[in-house]
Amino acid sequence: PPLGDRFWEPLHTRLARWVNICRRDDFVGTRISFPEEWSPRGNEFANFAVGPRGHMNYWSDVEVLEILRRELLDDGSAVWARGNSRNRAA
Repeated sequence: PPLGDRFWEPLHTRLARWVNICRRDDFVGTRISFPEEWSPRGNEFANFAVGPRGHMNYWSDVEVLEILRRELLDDGSAVWARGNSRNRAA
């Protein structure tokens, strides 16, 4: 169901931050359009598009791992920490 559907309410109530990383040529993964009604509850969202390398091996991709490190470690450098969290493209 679309992210605005009530089906996702249990996830939404437990979610603080969502980091979405997709490759420009990934035929499965893509940007996520987050519903506007999720924002007022303090949820943080970020979309990152990385270089073309298809759908495989995200967990061994240095570019992906660097984004995860920056966005998930609370060192102040993350997009969400800078207050710029909606649909950022890298």
